[in-house]
Amino acid sequence: MFFSFEKFLKKPLPEKPIFFDVGSNRGQWIEEAVANYPNCVIYAFEPIPNITPNYQNVILTNCAVDVNEIENRKFYITADDVTSSLLELNEEVTNGFVDFVDNNGVLHKASDFDITKVINVDTIRLDSFINENGINEIHYLKIDTEGNDLSVFKSLGDKYSIVWSFEIEVWNEEITLFKNSAWRDPCIDFIENRGFSVVDQFIHGKGKTTDLLFIRNSLIKD
Repeated sequence: MFFSFEKFLKKPLPEKPIFFDVGSNRGQWIEEAVANYPNCVIYAFEPIPNITPNYQNVILTNCAVDVNEIENRKFYITADDVTSSLLELNEEVTNGFVDFVDNNGVLHKASDFDITKVINVDTIRLDSFINENGINEIHYLKIDTEGNDLSVFKSLGDKYSIVWSFEIEVWNEEITLFKNSAWRDPCIDFIENRGFSVVDQFIHGKGKTTDLLFIRNSLIKD
């Protein structure tokens, strides 16, 4: 999460901000969000069963999010589970991966991307969930769904208008890590046409991927 996102907003967050975490995995983002915003309410979405820890202020939905609502869709779980996705990995890209140690001394193995299990999951749209739960505002939306981030945003339908700010992860090249995944430029174009602007970014993955922070244009501080 871009925990400095508030500095880009022209008005303060409410006392109990509403966050969405799409792709919760082991709760790494949730833990930081709760530490920084102890009064927040988080709606979390994670298709892998029993992987996300329980938190008092987190409402967990055990399913995937996509623009298409489908029952019993395949979900590909990788060796490190962090890169698990609704989308299949692109061997044209993964065949070139090698083990390496990042600047923080963390070892990244090519075998982390090996598919170890395929499960069936249900997918839902965010606009359906928002309507069913009577949600009027989303102050921060974190999307990290391994190649499917733009589809998650599209599942908002016209409900993108209630989102203050959000982040997505994009692949920086046209030949993407996941099959049928939109790369950086089409993602930015689509989202900017819905009234948001990129205000911050973080490049990682040996320069292959970027986390982008978007703020709704009407809420960007002058």
